[in-house]
Amino acid sequence: MIGHVGLVLKTIDSDVAGQVQVNGEVWRAVAEEIIQEHEKVTILKVTGTTVIVEKKK
Repeated sequence: MIGHVGLVLKTIDSDVAGQVQVNGEVWRAVAEEIIQEHEKVTILKVTGTTVIVEKKK
């Protein structure tokens, strides 16, 4: 899962979790930056049911 690319379904803010879709599954997502809906992200880490992401470079 780490390194996979996902699509933001609900905006992620630095202090509010959002949602991403990865491999057909919807995950709760957090990031250190604001990432808007429809942007692509890379999965950095999985913690329980939450993924830590960054904008795809």
